[in-house]
Amino acid sequence: MKRIALFIDTINSAQLDAVSELQAKNPDNEYVANNTNKLRAGANLSGVKDGDKYLEFCCSAHELIIVANDDFIIEERLLNSFFSNKIGRVWHILSSGKLEYYTINTSKKSSILLVFPGPILPLTLGSHQRVFNLLFNLSKNGIAVDALISTPKNSNPSIYQNALKTVCNNVYIYKNNKKTHPPLVRAKRSIELKARELMGKPLELPDLFSERLHTRPTESCKRWVNSLYLANKYNTVIVSYAWMMGAVEYILHDSDNFKLVCDTHDVQFTRNREILDRKERLFYNSIAEKSCELKQLNKCDSVLAISVSDEDILRKSLKKSTKVIRASSGFDYALAQVRFRPNGRPLQFGFIGGQMSANVKSLLYILDVWWPTIQKYSPDSKLLIAGSICKASEILPKIFLDTNVIPLGFVDSIGEFYNKIDISLNPVLVQGGLNFKSVEAVFAGKHLLTNKLGQECLGAEFPSSIIADDQDLIKFISTYEFNLKKDHGMRVANQNKAKNMFANKKTYNELKHYLIGQH
Repeated sequence: MKRIALFIDTINSAQLDAVSELQAKNPDNEYVANNTNKLRAGANLSGVKDGDKYLEFCCSAHELIIVANDDFIIEERLLNSFFSNKIGRVWHILSSGKLEYYTINTSKKSSILLVFPGPILPLTLGSHQRVFNLLFNLSKNGIAVDALISTPKNSNPSIYQNALKTVCNNVYIYKNNKKTHPPLVRAKRSIELKARELMGKPLELPDLFSERLHTRPTESCKRWVNSLYLANKYNTVIVSYAWMMGAVEYILHDSDNFKLVCDTHDVQFTRNREILDRKERLFYNSIAEKSCELKQLNKCDSVLAISVSDEDILRKSLKKSTKVIRASSGFDYALAQVRFRPNGRPLQFGFIGGQMSANVKSLLYILDVWWPTIQKYSPDSKLLIAGSICKASEILPKIFLDTNVIPLGFVDSIGEFYNKIDISLNPVLVQGGLNFKSVEAVFAGKHLLTNKLGQECLGAEFPSSIIADDQDLIKFISTYEFNLKKDHGMRVANQNKAKNMFANKKTYNELKHYLIGQH
C-alpha cells in the first residue's frame, strides 16, 4: 500500500475523472487531499484541511500528485515537506486529465550547470536544503539549470534523477570514487592517527581543505563536466564548495566563454580556525590552508556568500575582480502560522542538529551553562533534542538521568519538531556561515536564544535574544513565560522581521539578476 498526497489547486471534469480512475485502479492506496470538496467520495480518500497537518502527511507520503493548471508552480513548503526525509516522485494531472511527471521548467534549454558532491535529496542536511532551494528558486524565476550530482553506492540513480527533475531540466550522475591521498599526506595522516590514539581521541581525522580539494572532485566528475560543457555550451557553471573547484579543471582553459561561480556554503579557513588546531591535526598549517582556499576562489568570476559575515571576509580576502554576491538561503519553506502557546503549559525549549563537532559544542554549552539556570527558574520546562546529535558520545552522559531533557532522535520534518517547542536554543561557538536552524526557528514562529557570535552570523538586525549571562536568561523567562499575549506578539513581530531579511524574493534577487545578465 502506498500513501499518496493529493494537492488540489484547481480541478476540472477531466482531472476529476483522472483522480477517480487512480483511486479505482489502486484501491489499496491511501489518498489524502488538502481539499476534497470537488472530489468524488471513496473509501481510500480522506481530506486534511489544516495546512500544517497536511504537510506532515506529505512528509510520509510515497508520491505527491498535483492537480492544477498546466503552468502551475508548486509551493516550496510543499516540496520541502515531501522531500524532507525520503525520495519520491511528484506527478501532475494536467488540464487534459493526462498524468505526467511534474517539472517547473518544461521547455527552456538550460544555460547553467550546477555541480554538487552529493545526492541533494532527501533534505536531511543544511547543505542539501540550501542547494535544493537555490535550484527551486532559479527554476521558479525562469532560469533553467542542469545538475551534476553523485549518489550513494549501490543506489538506483534514476530515483534521484526523476525526483530532482522537479526543479532541474536535466540531472546527470558522476561516480564518486575518491582519489587516494599522495604518499606524503598518507604518511602525515598515519602519524596523526597514532598521536590521536595516544591522546585518547576518536580515530577519525577531520579533513583539511587541501585534502578534500585533492580527493572530492573525482576523475568521473571532471570528465562529466567537460563533456556536458562541450555538448551544451553553458553560459555559467556553479560549483558547490570551494574544495570542489577541481571539477572544472578540464574546461578552465575556456573560462573566457563562461562565468564560473562558486557557492562557498562556508568560508572554510574561518570555520576551521575554531575547529582545527595542532591537537586535532598535528601538521595543520592554517596559513597554507587559507592560501589554498583563496587560490581556488580567485579562479572564479563570482563567489556566493551565505551570510553578512562571510561576505565581509570574502570581500577583504579575494582579488578585486572577483564579484562577491550575498546569496543567503531563502526560508519561505519554514514559514508557519504563529500560534498562541497553550495556557498553563511550561516552556518547551529545543535544539536540533546532527553530530557535527560545531553542534556538539553548542549543545554541551546549553547543557552545562544555560540549562541549569533555566531549570532553576522554570523547573517544569522541558528541553527537546532532535537529530542524530542525541546519540553523540559526549551528549549521552549529560542527558541520561535528566527527565526534563527529552531526546527525540530523528524527526520526519523540521515542522514536526518546531510544533513541539516554544523556544529554540542555538548558541554558536564555531564561526561559520549562515546558521540555518536559527532562521528556520524564527520563520516557524519560535523565539530564538543565541549568543553574540550567533547574532553576528545572522546579521545585527536579525530578531533574537542574545544571552550573555544568567541574568539574560532569567529576564527572558520572566518576560514571556506567563504573559502569553506578549509572547505571541513578539513572535509575530520577529517572524515578520525575519521575512523581510530572508524571504526568497529578497535573498535570491541579486544572484537572479547576475545570472540573467549572462544569458
